[in-house]
Amino acid sequence: METAVLGSVAGVRACVFTLGGEGFAIEVRCAREVVVVDELTIVPRGPSYLVGVVNLRGLILPIVDIRALLGLAPRPVGRGARVLVVAAGSGPVGVAVDAVLGLASFDAVLPFDEAARRAYGEFGVGLARHGDGLVKVLDAGKALEALKRGGGD
Repeated sequence: METAVLGSVAGVRACVFTLGGEGFAIEVRCAREVVVVDELTIVPRGPSYLVGVVNLRGLILPIVDIRALLGLAPRPVGRGARVLVVAAGSGPVGVAVDAVLGLASFDAVLPFDEAARRAYGEFGVGLARHGDGLVKVLDAGKALEALKRGGGD
């Protein structure tokens, strides 16, 4: 998702979720589904952000934790965890989330202030109003690339 696209399109649709008590969103074109982890297989010697893999209807789906990338405290992910399946980059990936709040349409995405731009600048798009607060709109593909480059360590 690119900022230029968001600024020129009215009614951007996004999947809104929470992590560490904070609201985030990714464009609905990247969100595929929400699943609850039944069985999780740990990957020995995998990168720190890789929680494990699950079998999703015959597809081996990597499950990642983006909390460290976002500056949030780690939280165990296991059986019963909610996972937002996103299609970005090289294929589908499951992102462990605390809760999915649903789909929302945003009329505008506001630019980050200086502190947020430092924290999310590489993969953050901006802020959008959701209910009484703001959610951070993320570019799923860029966030996953940042994880691979070591941003979540």
